[in-house]
Amino acid sequence: AKEMTQEAFNCLSASIILLIDECFDVVSQDEQELEKLGKCVFDLLLNILSTPQSSVTLLRTLGGSAHALDKFGVRMFLNAASNRLQDWGRIILTMMNSTELSVRSMAVDFLVS
Repeated sequence: AKEMTQEAFNCLSASIILLIDECFDVVSQDEQELEKLGKCVFDLLLNILSTPQSSVTLLRTLGGSAHALDKFGVRMFLNAASNRLQDWGRIILTMMNSTELSVRSMAVDFLVS
């Protein structure tokens, strides 16, 4: 059961990247729809990062988060994460303290990007 949960979260992280790549240009023409998409994407990513996961899943989700941040930009991230910004900070700082070097490195990359 644990492996199925990990795989489901891996699929979600990969799907988020595809969703952003395929829909961003169309949705970006409407600022209100772009904000809705940004909020949904960042909320889902935060929920995945908030649950205990394998280092592979954390890497995929941090990668998806970095990709979303690059596409949406900091302003949109701050708007989407406004009332959950403290949660984002706590999760990223926790990831920066991971025993896995790859997770620490990706968390630092996300924070400085």
